[in-house]
Amino acid sequence: MKHPDSSEDTSGSYERTLEFALRSLTLKRQTEAEMRKKLQQRCDEEVMERVLSRLQELEYLDDQAFAKAWVQHRSRTSPQGAFTLRRELLRKGITSADIE
Repeated sequence: MKHPDSSEDTSGSYERTLEFALRSLTLKRQTEAEMRKKLQQRCDEEVMERVLSRLQELEYLDDQAFAKAWVQHRSRTSPQGAFTLRRELLRKGITSADIE
């Protein structure tokens, strides 16, 4: 049996976790905080950070783009005031800087 800290196990864990994250993103666009919460249940911190970094490099995980698209969608489907939209984005883990 291989030691759980071996580089081969970490690499396999990274690949499986990346595949999981990509499948998850095909179902629903997510914030970094939402994805981080999902990944924390599946892998260790190092693998999670590598996967999040890769998703950001690929521009599959972009909180500013998420916030912009989300506000546009909400404005069309269920218009709300700026205060309500901001509060909802903060609950989703979007930072104040990314909301602006």
